[in-house]
Amino acid sequence: MRTIENEKKLIARVRWIRGQLEALERALESEAGFSALPRAL
Repeated sequence: MRTIENEKKLIARVRWIRGQLEALERALESEAGFSALPRAL
């Protein structure tokens, strides 16, 4: 059974992952390309 606290933690984790994926997407689309990936992760 999910509690409110567990749900808040899950939402925070999903938002963090989303941020990481958006940074990766920006790095791939930028002129820097693959050289920026280690810094993005």
